Amino acid sequence: MRIKVQNNSYSKFEEEHSELKSIYMDKLRDVCEKKAEDSLTMLDVSDYMSVSSKYFGLPEKYSHDILAEKRYLRGFKISSFADDCFSILETYVFHTILLKDLLLKYSGMELKDVLSTKTLTNTQRVVVKYSSHGSDSLKEKFIKNELSTHGFDVKNAKDELDLPLKDIVLIIVGIVGFIIVFILAFVFPTPTAWQQFIQRTIVSLSLAILIATLPGFVSLDIRAKLEENRVKIIAGGSFAIFLIIYFFNPAFMPA
Repeated sequence: MRIKVQNNSYSKFEEEHSELKSIYMDKLRDVCEKKAEDSLTMLDVSDYMSVSSKYFGLPEKYSHDILAEKRYLRGFKISSFADDCFSILETYVFHTILLKDLLLKYSGMELKDVLSTKTLTNTQRVVVKYSSHGSDSLKEKFIKNELSTHGFDVKNAKDELDLPLKDIVLIIVGIVGFIIVFILAFVFPTPTAWQQFIQRTIVSLSLAILIATLPGFVSLDIRAKLEENRVKIIAGGSFAIFLIIYFFNPAFMPA
């Protein structure tokens, strides 16, 4: 049996990010080549700003959703996303150095005139909270280049990992399920096949409910071979987790 865990939220970000990054890097190379040849025009600069805005706006959008909506954290590979944000912010520093030079030369404007003081604030906050790379070195680069560090400095007013009422109820239900099985184990020390089926099913359901309250479980793609037939099951949430537990620790059916 092969079990593959899929993370739809992060996969969606990866697809969008890969597409926008390709477009951005192509435009960046084009701008750098034309700049070196002294053939760059204000239209090229404008196009570059438009493309870069979309590219750097993507992680900011996802970061906002993660920080604002607790449920969005579920199933999202937050640490991987945060490390991606770290790399994107490093690219952003280079981007602003180039943009500063382009603006002064082709429009007479300064960088501070086109950048908000809260630019990429949410992306910075995600890096601070979840990136394995830390944020101190990145913050120093932002300070050195006189860029906003609002997201590095401001703490979130609420902890988005606080459990909502729904998850608290699920945890209680899961714990109660374990308690029931524990009591039944003493009441029926030698259970019948049917009683075993009930007890082990309750254990599977209770554990599935408890695990489902943790971030990182969205969907499962389960492929198994039953006798001569191959079966593919796509399931989501606690039911998907129940299937895993059931496959590895199946409840005995009554004879």
